[in-house]
Amino acid sequence: MKPLLMLAVVGTSMLAGTAGFSQDASAEDLLETLKGVAPADLLQNATLVQVSADGMKTVREGENGWTCMKPGTNPMCA
Repeated sequence: MKPLLMLAVVGTSMLAGTAGFSQDASAEDLLETLKGVAPADLLQNATLVQVSADGMKTVREGENGWTCMKPGTNPMCA
């Protein structure tokens, strides 16, 4: 029961957070939002992914193996 509840909570929060970022955002807009999430040199060469209600879209292909995004209010790089 607890795993199902956790899945529902996480899924709902991810969906609710997708409205926080415009579908028409540019790579520069996304980079500005991601400042402070990772070192600047990592961000400059990372793949940038935009998360929206329609799913995920690559805004810019990177060269360093890192991917950064802002799903809702929690920006992250991995």
